[in-house]
Amino acid sequence: MLTFRNRGLSYQAIAEELNVSERVIQTAYKHDHSTPSKYTGKSPILSLTASPTLRLINFVYASKTNRRMPYSKLTTIPSLRLPSKTSKYAIQSALKRAG
Repeated sequence: MLTFRNRGLSYQAIAEELNVSERVIQTAYKHDHSTPSKYTGKSPILSLTASPTLRLINFVYASKTNRRMPYSKLTTIPSLRLPSKTSKYAIQSALKRAG
């Protein structure tokens, strides 16, 4: 990244080259990091490879009634054995990622 700047490239040009945001480049220079890293964000409560998610997906696709069930009701079904802090938004996001 320092090589790009030494060649006179702007933050915007470097960001496009490295496929990161311009803000990532600015922060990397400000804190003297030679290599920027993408912001990873918070990891999801229900990852697609975890068994609770697979149980949830199988349950939802098992019947028409299950597919029409509200996300808030899915959090209360004991047979799914979802993590205790699972919200309806976590379920919605996991099902959306699963397709």
